Amino acid sequence: MKRAALVVLSTILFTSATKTHDFSASDIEGKTRSLDELLGERLTIISFWGTNCSPCKAELELLDSLYEVYRDSGLSVIAVNTDSKRSLANVAPMVNSQGWDFCVLTDPDGSLTSQFKVSAIPHSIYIKPDREILRIVTGFSKKDEKDIIETILDALHADIPVFSMGNCEPVKRSSSVKLTLREEAEIEVVLADSSGEILKTIYEGTLEAGFHTIHIEAQELEPGTYRVIATAGIFTQTCELTVQE
Repeated sequence: MKRAALVVLSTILFTSATKTHDFSASDIEGKTRSLDELLGERLTIISFWGTNCSPCKAELELLDSLYEVYRDSGLSVIAVNTDSKRSLANVAPMVNSQGWDFCVLTDPDGSLTSQFKVSAIPHSIYIKPDREILRIVTGFSKKDEKDIIETILDALHADIPVFSMGNCEPVKRSSSVKLTLREEAEIEVVLADSSGEILKTIYEGTLEAGFHTIHIEAQELEPGTYRVIATAGIFTQTCELTVQE
């Protein structure tokens, strides 16, 4: 079986009422999962990727940040790994290290790659609830982020803020917060104590549409619970940051 090759530039194909068939495959824990089981209420994205594909990982990082916020709004993300049996053991450790929360399936024999006619990765298929294919995108770069965000929000029919913020992980020395903007905006990110009193400004400025990582230095902070507060216009989001000893 010929493995999917890496591409960098994006190609977008809008389909005409093509539907995808159900399938089943093993996830990284060895459990058999099906498309019918994983199908989102409003939009499902099936993304083919490989452990040695940097654009794949960048796209999945963006999709994970959106999935964290919009899974309860009907978004489902299914990542299909295309690594061969030789490198299959590397998949689960990478997924766990990235902290991705969506379902990750494996395709070591290339059956799903063949079913979906994947010739290059990353390769993402956007599917409606009735399994009609909305569009197919091959490749990923920074400039594609705005289009992906808009496509997802349009499919979810979401009346949502200009930005979303991911979770803060427990840290000892440094951390980061992930922001996803659907349009350019003035953003302020501050660090506050558990009562909400602002301790310092982490970032203040204009960010373009897309995915951004704001770094937080925690060396000078006492162990305890803090709040990271991001504000853009009238919209505010907060995540809890735990600084460990």
